[in-house]
Amino acid sequence: MKTAIRFVTTLTTLFLVLWATGVAEQNVKKNFTVRPGGVLRLDVSGESVQITTSEKLEAIVEVEDIPDKYVNDLKISQSGNDVIVTFKPSRRRQEDTRFFITIPEEFNVDAKYTGGRFEVAELLKGYLTVFTDGGSVDLVDVTGVVNVESGGGSIEGRLLGSDVKIKTGGGSVQVREIGGSGQVKTGGGSVKLEKVAKDLTLETGGGNVRVGTVGGKANLETGGGNMQVGAVALEAKVRSGGGNLEIEGGRGRTAVKTGGGNVALSQLMGSVDVNTGGGSVTVDLTPEGTASSNVESKGGDITFRLPENAKATIEVTLNIRRYERKKYSVRSDFKPEKFEKDEDGNVSATYTLNGGGQKITLETTDGDIEVRRLTNTK
Repeated sequence: MKTAIRFVTTLTTLFLVLWATGVAEQNVKKNFTVRPGGVLRLDVSGESVQITTSEKLEAIVEVEDIPDKYVNDLKISQSGNDVIVTFKPSRRRQEDTRFFITIPEEFNVDAKYTGGRFEVAELLKGYLTVFTDGGSVDLVDVTGVVNVESGGGSIEGRLLGSDVKIKTGGGSVQVREIGGSGQVKTGGGSVKLEKVAKDLTLETGGGNVRVGTVGGKANLETGGGNMQVGAVALEAKVRSGGGNLEIEGGRGRTAVKTGGGNVALSQLMGSVDVNTGGGSVTVDLTPEGTASSNVESKGGDITFRLPENAKATIEVTLNIRRYERKKYSVRSDFKPEKFEKDEDGNVSATYTLNGGGQKITLETTDGDIEVRRLTNTK
């Protein structure tokens, strides 16, 4: 008898525990008829959100694994041409609840999300705005304006056809193609952008940065980490607290300021302004326009290459600190108009190419300076 009582008591206790913890879950599905140009408005918490598109003029909202005790917190409704989904149970994140939503291609998304992965899986021709406190964001084929802000987690995109704005407190950012202008700001983590059609503004607190091509202007800033940039169609402005920097092509004004690390600038047309606290500097430049060029290093070698037929006036200054015993030198493929060297090894030289032209100033302390003929111009 006592055994039976204990068995019943155990079952009752187990039932109460399961009921109290909300183990039982439900699924909900709703369909709405909509027109192109509407807005999907999300304010939800869960494990994941997946948004896909179809050619049909309907919105389908499927929500899976909703704890019984929170099912009444789920609100799915339609207001005019907008579909509204809210799920914020007791202001707590529900890690198991998943959202699967299908909307027309010509639709917009305005989402606030607390949880794990947020994904737009197919072509979306409307705008996309996402604010999330964390978790990853994955965007595939969004042709409208994109605005993504996250407290953390990685952000990935395949083809983003218009202007893009990304802001994250951490995690990596990786986008294959941006069809308009790009604005990227991250507190840390690596950044990789393969192609930006127009202007690019990028700011990161750290982590490596790799940018393929930029079809407009580039304004890039990093607190640290290496930076590699492909061809920039117009002017480029780069600021770095440290790490190596490489730019592989550009036209117009290229300005670089770094606290340290090596700088390599190649296939440039226009003018340059480089200021570094240390590390070697290599510049390949075809001078264009009336602006002057300047390369200054507080320490490290400078190698400056330009075409043999370029019109330029190059002023070279090599400073030697007295306690530095190593012998540094100035070397050139061109004949100097003036070359002066004092007893401490300091050098002042002038090179006038093809009657003179763009003023180019090169200066370093305790490093070699080379002025060379650029042979592989493109």
